[in-house]
Amino acid sequence: TVDNRQIRYGLTAVKNVGANLISAIVRARKDGKFKSFAEFIERVVKSDSSVMNKRAVESLIKAGALDSLGANRAQLLSIFEKTIDGIHSDRKRNIEGQFSMFDLGGEENYSDRLPDLREFPQNTLLQMEKEILGIYISGHPLMPYEKEIKLVSNFSVADLVTEELAGGIEPSGVRDGQRVAIAGIITEKKNKVTKNNNMMAFITLEDMFGSIECIVFPTVYEKNYKLVEEDNIVLIEGRLSISEVEEPKILVESMSQISKFNFDKIYVKLPKTSGSDSLDTVKSILVKYPGDTPVYVYFEKDNKMVAADRSLWVEKDSMKVIEELQSALGKDCIKIN
Repeated sequence: TVDNRQIRYGLTAVKNVGANLISAIVRARKDGKFKSFAEFIERVVKSDSSVMNKRAVESLIKAGALDSLGANRAQLLSIFEKTIDGIHSDRKRNIEGQFSMFDLGGEENYSDRLPDLREFPQNTLLQMEKEILGIYISGHPLMPYEKEIKLVSNFSVADLVTEELAGGIEPSGVRDGQRVAIAGIITEKKNKVTKNNNMMAFITLEDMFGSIECIVFPTVYEKNYKLVEEDNIVLIEGRLSISEVEEPKILVESMSQISKFNFDKIYVKLPKTSGSDSLDTVKSILVKYPGDTPVYVYFEKDNKMVAADRSLWVEKDSMKVIEELQSALGKDCIKIN
């Protein structure tokens, strides 16, 4: 649910975490915020020692539920088992009526025993969240590639969401057989051998908005089998398959890997239908971003490629010039290399 412009994710949806443990946590936190990981374990065990298990605590750490306790996830994963064992042992040693080590001021015995470990890389944290929660919470693996994705793709899963709103067979604005380019991360892959003993694959591609199944037929698979792996970030070009009886799919025609924005040349296509002032528009955009990257203009009507004058070369890796050119001519008219 959304709470004050933030996402509140219920503990019952955390993998391996049961309702009895959650109830013990809720009871324990009525006495105030947890100040450290060791205190969290001690208070929950005090509330109900029978519900504490290491697998559930590990899941809470991986999900990010314990990020506020003064340690990063790498540190917590390295000490959680010893901390739980130590607190259980301490409670067994104390007969009824004695104080726990926390009541005696011994909290520092555990809270100061954090190893000097750096936090895991962002991608690792996100994979933990996906494993335990089923979704990414603190970010998305595609976020570092937002500019690149915006440049190379002309379609997203969000374009299919309008199907229900439109109330028709096809989503509004898209059609069966439409050629699309979509960038995303491969989250699932299933290989299949055809009757002719050729390999093909069914993959699930996830972008920033959702996921869609993509079918990689043998000829495409043979050329791109190294890319058809889970966690690869790829650009897929193909045709939409939309019907009344199945979820929308993409029939893959080509694949390529997404890399950080970097190019040495820009190719600008002036379509047959473009007006006489289109070239002037392109020139006016290019002169705003002077640099050392060559520009080539393809005149579709004459089937002729012309190298732009040196004065029209643009600054290296400039997303602004690409966006302006795409806005003026369309995404399909701008290519980089």
